[in-house]
Amino acid sequence: MRSEMNRPLNSGYRESLKANLKSVLGSSLARFNRVRTIGNYRRPSSESGRLDRLILHYLRKRCSLEERNGFLERLHAAFWQGDSSRAFYENCDKRFDTLFIARQRDDFLRLKEICEAQPRFKRLVEIGTGSGRLLEYLYSNIKGFKSAIGLDLNEDVIQTNRRRNDSPAIEYVAGDAVKWVTNNVRPGTAYISNGGVLEYFSRATLNQMLTTLKRAPLLFYASEPVASDHHEDDNRSHPFGDELSFSHNYRDIFLSNGYRIHHQSSTKFVAACSTEYRMVTTIASWP
Repeated sequence: MRSEMNRPLNSGYRESLKANLKSVLGSSLARFNRVRTIGNYRRPSSESGRLDRLILHYLRKRCSLEERNGFLERLHAAFWQGDSSRAFYENCDKRFDTLFIARQRDDFLRLKEICEAQPRFKRLVEIGTGSGRLLEYLYSNIKGFKSAIGLDLNEDVIQTNRRRNDSPAIEYVAGDAVKWVTNNVRPGTAYISNGGVLEYFSRATLNQMLTTLKRAPLLFYASEPVASDHHEDDNRSHPFGDELSFSHNYRDIFLSNGYRIHHQSSTKFVAACSTEYRMVTTIASWP
């Protein structure tokens, strides 16, 4: 019989050893180089070198456990602004077809019904527009919108959208979406987030944004991933998955901020890494 020492390591065990080693090395680097650690904490970058990546690995784990959500928000923003997010953006059209069109048609039809029954909604704003495919689809297929604006952190993606788009009614803007929407509140706006956008903001940031937006009547369509084990009666927000994005209770977020919920549904999905989650779609309005 072969000894335990001679048996090949399975992939799960190897990954566990690798993660533990990264944690030990990251912790040691953080302890002995505080200046570098503080710099990574304040300004994390997705384009960091090997040593900084080890420190960031340690910070991700520690800040998640200690609920330092501001760091996780900065880390997410750095990823979406940098080149590391390119593969995700290049796959936007495929996800639009296989996820939104194929599996969330009922959510779209409900959004269309609500918007067309209330002609006051004239402006469409998408937070985290990516390739702009969803924004342009909604603008073309829902009657009443006079203009559409797609917001995204990634400057390259926005420039690509601008070159491709030939409609004068559709505009693409690069920058911090939360700052933009809170500085450009207008009545009759329908806000859209789809496929995982609000999950990169903390509960505190979402509360602040939704409170500010109530300066004018609005509609909000949010289709966001939620951890499969996040119970409906749990109103807390939890970092989850490999990215440590936030699993929020969207019903509670909208209701606690005074919004009226018109529709909510849950669709089971499986991520590329085989992690199960629920895509929860909420349509809410104020007042």
